[in-house]
Amino acid sequence: ASATSTAVSDFRAGSNSIILFTPMTANAATAVATTYISARAKQSFTITHANNGETDRTFTYVVIA
Repeated sequence: ASATSTAVSDFRAGSNSIILFTPMTANAATAVATTYISARAKQSFTITHANNGETDRTFTYVVIA
């Protein structure tokens, strides 16, 4: 909530990984248009999204090395 990005740590992630995500809540589904992977690095990636107070924007994801 009230942030423009979320950092995710995952040992499977790398700088060339493909990261796919699926919304799991209604608020996550409405946020898809403004949500994207903005950075990838060894064992982490950053998701950039709209800044609002919602706390139930839940996504699942898969990392393809």
